[in-house]
Amino acid sequence: MNLTIRPIGDKDVDAVQLALYAAVTWDRDDAPPREVAVHHPELLKYWQGWGRPGDFGAFADVDGVCVGAAYARTYSETDGSYGFVAADIPEISIGVLASHRGKGVGRMLLARLETTARRAGFTRLSLSVNHENPARALYVDVGYEEIDSDESSVRMIKHLP
Repeated sequence: MNLTIRPIGDKDVDAVQLALYAAVTWDRDDAPPREVAVHHPELLKYWQGWGRPGDFGAFADVDGVCVGAAYARTYSETDGSYGFVAADIPEISIGVLASHRGKGVGRMLLARLETTARRAGFTRLSLSVNHENPARALYVDVGYEEIDSDESSVRMIKHLP
């Protein structure tokens, strides 16, 4: 396996959509096709207009094929997302294709995302994850802390050194 982690550019909306789709369908065998799912009204804010100021991310490429991505966006109080904490704290989304989970791809993507965030002057990142999602253990392992939860998900934050 020839794995490369690359920055997501302004034109890489496909990688952003792949990550989003993998993240929201992690537990579904009956998920609609990606082209349908990412156009759900609740998901549009996570990718539409990709490349706006403050958007950044990385994708994992295996032999020329994108197998996962992690990206961050900032939101305002009025357009906040599930993991929204504050306008100056980017929320991350990460998704890895099922065939590449458990191989360290997600950990590498998170590390690259954190490096990029630090260089951009951010001191914290946030996310939201379902209680049952196995990725939650990865987030805890790399330093994310729970700040609140509801019946279905946990909101977490990481302080960047």
